[in-house]
Amino acid sequence: MDAILAIPPVTRILLGGIGIVSVSCALNIIGPYDVALLWPHVKRHYQVWRVVSSFMYAGSRMDLVFRVLFFYNMSSTLEKMGYVNDTADYAWSTMGIAVLILMINYVTSFPLLFQALLGSVLSQWAIHLPHMPVSIFGLIQVPGVYVPGAMLFLEAIVAGPEAAKIMLVGAVAAYVWHYIRSAPRAPRSRIDARLVAFLAKYVAPRLATPTWFREACGVVRERSTGYGTAFAPLRRGKATTTTGTSSSRRSWLGRGTSSRPAQPDRESIRRATEARLRANMS
Repeated sequence: MDAILAIPPVTRILLGGIGIVSVSCALNIIGPYDVALLWPHVKRHYQVWRVVSSFMYAGSRMDLVFRVLFFYNMSSTLEKMGYVNDTADYAWSTMGIAVLILMINYVTSFPLLFQALLGSVLSQWAIHLPHMPVSIFGLIQVPGVYVPGAMLFLEAIVAGPEAAKIMLVGAVAAYVWHYIRSAPRAPRSRIDARLVAFLAKYVAPRLATPTWFREACGVVRERSTGYGTAFAPLRRGKATTTTGTSSSRRSWLGRGTSSRPAQPDRESIRRATEARLRANMS
């Protein structure tokens, strides 16, 4: 149980969904047709679960094991190091990218989208961890920034061009999400200056992780600093029960009953860094 609770929350939930859907299909309890994204069934028969289940089918037999293990390694490391254990931000980005994938897929009409989900994780790795290498098949190490291209090439060789196209949809959606959400203040000399300025002023703030979502994930205290906006974990209030013991409400994305010490929040890291810099300067 501790090994399961040690998995970062968002990755844990995704792995749970992938396991339920993929193992059910492998055991012939349900078939891939029952979980595939078929828009006529969604619109006419209200089979809305297909919108989610299409991301959860990872294949069958040995390719299932390889894909799930690879997804686990990439997603868990990305959540812990790329997003610095910011569960709310990773969950919000995953949902936003999934919406973009569905919008693109409305035209491409791919029925199963696990490869697109994996492609989005690869692109986020290249964005947040560009210098961290990734071992592919245990044979070669590729710098993080080149991981999406390398995996697209291998996917085209191993699984065929169609599978590579599905992965490309997810990779493109992740890059678009990141570009719109992190649009810089472009100089006026750039050709796309007006577009970038519009995105930075009106669109990017609306794609930021909202406070209510952070509250649901257990982060509520927010304040502006010289380095940006800081979010601190929710301080659990104590409630006295009839037996005199204390209990605290746990977030729906919490880490369960694990006895591991809490991770430091970004504000604590910032304060420690500032103290270290002042000590070096004195």
